[in-house]
Amino acid sequence: MDTAKSSTKLDITESMIRTLQITWEEIFENQEISFFFLLSSLYEYITTGEIYYTDIHYQLQVEERIAHIKNIIEVSKKNPNIKFIILDENIFASDFMPHISVYANDKKIFMKNYSAYETGIGPHLYIIHDKELIRIINASTALSLKNPTLYREYNSEALEQLLEKYKSLIYRMMHMA
Repeated sequence: MDTAKSSTKLDITESMIRTLQITWEEIFENQEISFFFLLSSLYEYITTGEIYYTDIHYQLQVEERIAHIKNIIEVSKKNPNIKFIILDENIFASDFMPHISVYANDKKIFMKNYSAYETGIGPHLYIIHDKELIRIINASTALSLKNPTLYREYNSEALEQLLEKYKSLIYRMMHMA
């Protein structure tokens, strides 16, 4: 909240963030959610703590990252329909890997363009409303998930076991920067 207040001129930022937190808490309670992460983005998060929350760029300190990870596990334990999917972008034959995050359902797709925050070029957010395009994107994603060589999927228990197994490595990586 302090970072948001210092980086924006609007007084509505705190209210917007609190509203978003309530919305996410309600969604996390019982909805089926799949979070997709690129392996390199996960590595960057662990080593630098860099995150974007709405339009606020923030760098989590080591203690904040540890608390954040613990919170993610605790929240996801309450809802067995939450999955974490790690994609190794090295398996994709592409010279272009956009720095975006996507939220998709059957009505809208939101794509946050992180490059715009860093370069000032382009919109920060794209919203897709076209039902046919949404269907194609969702169908393509579903088709990709039928090929288990493209990703690794974790529920809260598997994620917790993975973190415990690599705890020393992860904590050492967090303290590198």
